[in-house]
Amino acid sequence: METKVKFRFSVKVFTSLLLLISTINLYGQNLNKARKYFDSLEAKIIEKDSLLLSYPALNIFMAKRINSYLSGSSDLSLFKSYFVIDPTDGRLFLGLNCAKDPSKTEKRTKWIATFGVKGNIKESFSTIYSGNNSKLSNDMGASFKISLLGRGIIFYGNKTEIQPKNKINGQGSSKIVFSPFHTVSYQRIQMKNELLKKMKSDSTDFVNNLKGIGDDNYINYKKGEYFDKRSKFYKREFITKEAELAEDEDLKVAYWNHWASFELYAPFTSSTYEVAQTFDTSILTKSIYAFEGTFQYNNVYEGTKFKLFANASFGVKYTNNVKTESINKYEINEYKNLGGIDTLKLGQIESNEVYIGNYENFISPFIRAQAVFLFIKKKSGLSFMYERYFGSFEPINMKVGVPISLSGISHFFLF
Repeated sequence: METKVKFRFSVKVFTSLLLLISTINLYGQNLNKARKYFDSLEAKIIEKDSLLLSYPALNIFMAKRINSYLSGSSDLSLFKSYFVIDPTDGRLFLGLNCAKDPSKTEKRTKWIATFGVKGNIKESFSTIYSGNNSKLSNDMGASFKISLLGRGIIFYGNKTEIQPKNKINGQGSSKIVFSPFHTVSYQRIQMKNELLKKMKSDSTDFVNNLKGIGDDNYINYKKGEYFDKRSKFYKREFITKEAELAEDEDLKVAYWNHWASFELYAPFTSSTYEVAQTFDTSILTKSIYAFEGTFQYNNVYEGTKFKLFANASFGVKYTNNVKTESINKYEINEYKNLGGIDTLKLGQIESNEVYIGNYENFISPFIRAQAVFLFIKKKSGLSFMYERYFGSFEPINMKVGVPISLSGISHFFLF
């Protein structure tokens, strides 16, 4: 009887030791994997004397600022998906951004590809497809944009802390000055230690919750699934918290960045119009594939008192005098009342509008400049836009507005 009891106790102790060793081993693997990522980012910072944050953290820092200036499809957005009504042409743009996951790389994000759909909300954008005539809506097409991100600069000053008067020896207060690199470095170490402590607790709790499950295959599957997900979570958590270190207003003096982008728009179908030279001539159906291409260069500067966003762009549109509103448009009833003779054609067309005049398709180059100046608590101010077209269509457009900057939601960011 005594031998039997000892045997059971030995098996129990042996099993517990195996479970403990397995738990420590699995946790160690997970901890080392995440720690290597943290340490590697820190090594890159030390290697580059002028680098305050890791490149993935700088991506997130930039994302929080760039989205504040989103106003048109040509502007850069770092949301995963977004929509915007472009004030330059009154069209709605739905966009999807694609870039490298910063938690899977230690390098700076340089390129962002944007895929989207653009449509004219003034021409019933909601009617994407008409089953009656089996055709897509006019003025709807696909957009592709590629953006090249520049190297930004964060300007910092020293952080000064006042040491209170020493009550013991009666000495007066003194100032201790910390450089921005030392301050952020100390905060990063503290942040990393907090994350490692949290990782250890989470991993241990998860493994303990698997006790009593006899299926080793299921246990190993759940452990692999858990560690994969949590590893990615902790990597993202590290760079997100690191980006927040740059928000210290006692340190940060100013921020500047720049980027360039090229956007190409191609319609899904041609746009068709019913056109007659005069009320006395026959109505003809005209069409156009309205392609567009735009190159844009952008700058953003944020100081302690104001924010400034400015861009300059040039591009080419293949358009017509219907889109430029330089040809007269009439409703069907107006056309009849004004003496239009081609009533036979009216019974065959689907459109409710007829254009009278000399219809033209033409290439129209343009330049555009825009500036947004936020000086009221860095949330509101003034915006200016200048636009000029060349060729057959040569108008000059100027706009003045009152912009309002709204804070974004960080978990929708591309990074």
